[in-house]
Amino acid sequence: MSKPKYKLIYFNSKGRAEVTRLLFHLAGYDYEDVRITDEQWHCKYKLDMPCKQVPVLFIDDEPLTQSKAIARYVAKQTDFYGQTNSQCARIDAVMDVCNDWHYSMVKWFGTGDPEVQESWVRVLREEAAPTVCSNLETLLRQNNGGDGYFVGDTITVADLFVFCDIEVIQAFVDDLLAKYPKLSALFDRVASNEKVAEWVKTRPHTKY
Repeated sequence: MSKPKYKLIYFNSKGRAEVTRLLFHLAGYDYEDVRITDEQWHCKYKLDMPCKQVPVLFIDDEPLTQSKAIARYVAKQTDFYGQTNSQCARIDAVMDVCNDWHYSMVKWFGTGDPEVQESWVRVLREEAAPTVCSNLETLLRQNNGGDGYFVGDTITVADLFVFCDIEVIQAFVDDLLAKYPKLSALFDRVASNEKVAEWVKTRPHTKY
């Protein structure tokens, strides 16, 4: 059976689409990476999107919305999800732990007011980031003492999800991983994966 035709629509940034892009790259799947401008979003794409949001993944012209649903779907298609129900649940737990800093990031990007932006960066720096990093470190240590990956013995979407989040949040929080040695080592472990490193080197350069 042939693979579906995939088209991923998002802005020209890492954001909520980077995990999915990385999954496709690691698996060697062909897909169309459509990166749109703010003007294109408001003038052309927004009205046609199911929830008036991106990312949206078109699977043989059928739209799938919501970034985590998209990432989970692609992870299952590319064998980067768990092998058992227990593993899948642990992967979901890791992804859900990250919601705390996602909330701060969404607030930051959602306003053009510098004072409001700074207040949300402060929340991210002083509250969300330490809480999330501590919780992720705890979950990581539950598998092989934290010296491998979040689930099993190989990279899953959980590791990619955390890796992509850390890439973005490090731009706002200095020394993000300084107090979390296992999490820091995981980030380096994922970054050193040959295909991950290839993607990071060749993808369009964006700050976030």
